[in-house]
Amino acid sequence: MEYGKYTAFTAALLLILAGLLTACNGSPDAPEIKIGLVSTEGGFSDSGFNELAHIGFLRAQDEHTFTAEALESSSTEEIRDNIYNLAEQGFDLIITLGYQAAEPVLEAAQDYPDVQFALLDLKVDDPPSNLSTFVYRVDQSAFLCGFLAAWWADSNNSDQAVVGWVGGPPITEIERFRVGYASGVAHYNYNARSSVKVIGEYASGFLDPDEGRRIAGKLIENGASVIFPFAGTTGHGALSAAKEHGIWGIGVDQDLYHTLPEVSDILLTSNMKKLDNTVSALISRFLANDDWGGEPVHFGTLSNGDVDLAPFHDFESEVPDSIRQQLSDLREAIINGQQPTGWSR
Repeated sequence: MEYGKYTAFTAALLLILAGLLTACNGSPDAPEIKIGLVSTEGGFSDSGFNELAHIGFLRAQDEHTFTAEALESSSTEEIRDNIYNLAEQGFDLIITLGYQAAEPVLEAAQDYPDVQFALLDLKVDDPPSNLSTFVYRVDQSAFLCGFLAAWWADSNNSDQAVVGWVGGPPITEIERFRVGYASGVAHYNYNARSSVKVIGEYASGFLDPDEGRRIAGKLIENGASVIFPFAGTTGHGALSAAKEHGIWGIGVDQDLYHTLPEVSDILLTSNMKKLDNTVSALISRFLANDDWGGEPVHFGTLSNGDVDLAPFHDFESEVPDSIRQQLSDLREAIINGQQPTGWSR
């Protein structure tokens, strides 16, 4: 009898311990959170915002435990298919990118009200409650790029200083770059009593380096000595043309000094849009049950560091302290709302 009582007591104790372990570690039957990422055209090796978003997604996987799936897309139709594929599999959060995803993610958010969706790099009007959008004030950082480009062009050819831009199709997100860049040039002209000219042209898409090369060639023929492309891999062609013609360029999205090394030696800086930080932070907040403050639109700014300028790299010794100070002062003025960037929408 005593042995039987001891055995029963031991068995009961083991059951209690097992329950405590389950409480500490979570129920083994509890479903794991599922988070997906869908690229836009260009895929995750575009040296641009698709790749940046993927870097942030991988970083989040290193920091947290969740079921992850990243799907590449080569067309708007494939973007839609990938979004709906993840939604139908019961993913809890689906992260999408850019203007091509706007229509399909809006539809999916309405069709799957229990799924949370995020759209990066685009603002949509009156999004449903399960869709959050993230917009980058690239006009702020582009303003600084325009000031820097104008100074550089003026320093190298004060008689006929011209700077150029190559944009993707004229959607709102591209216009932010163009307006900020041109306003930065205008600010330089006003302060320096100079007359640097801005010329540019829109491309038909984001995936044609040859088109970028042709557009940049025309701008260079018309005197541009600095080219700032904001046109995806089309823009990479524009930077290649700049190098071939012995002039200078400004990168976009990532610090292209590292990710596009074939043109690194002509890059004055890059206008960085840090989608990697956005994606990793978004996932962390989602896993912590943070509702992102209930705001339908979130902005990346100079203030929170989600847009910024890359280092000058090979040109560190050629940018004088006076220009560095002016750029620093402009940055603070933009952050404090004292310096408009030209963007009012």
